[in-house]
Amino acid sequence: STKLWEIAPVTMNKALAAHDLIVRQEMQKFYGYEVFSEGDSFTMAFHTPGDALKACANIQSRLQASVLDRSLFLACRHIYRMDDAESQSAISRRVPTFLRALLEERGFPMKSSGDREGVLESNNTE
Repeated sequence: STKLWEIAPVTMNKALAAHDLIVRQEMQKFYGYEVFSEGDSFTMAFHTPGDALKACANIQSRLQASVLDRSLFLACRHIYRMDDAESQSAISRRVPTFLRALLEERGFPMKSSGDREGVLESNNTE
């Protein structure tokens, strides 16, 4: 969401206001109390766990059904395309430390610890 705030602050402000309204309406339906909120996160208290679950399910359902501003959709699409392009163009990927010895034993080339430790080099020479 940080990237969205950078490229579409007015649209994000509208989306956040709609989000907050939905959360507060559903919270009140199930006798919830808002302890505090920051950004798009809320801390709420309910009388019973069942009330909390019902409120959360309704919030998710309403958020998914809500009609978002087209400009927010376009901003999201732009960001996800940039992220996809960055991840697909990378020639290496992170390898968990516990697999490092196994990979080296099987002959996979690993970068030295002077580079980025735990990175498997691609054999792709393109």
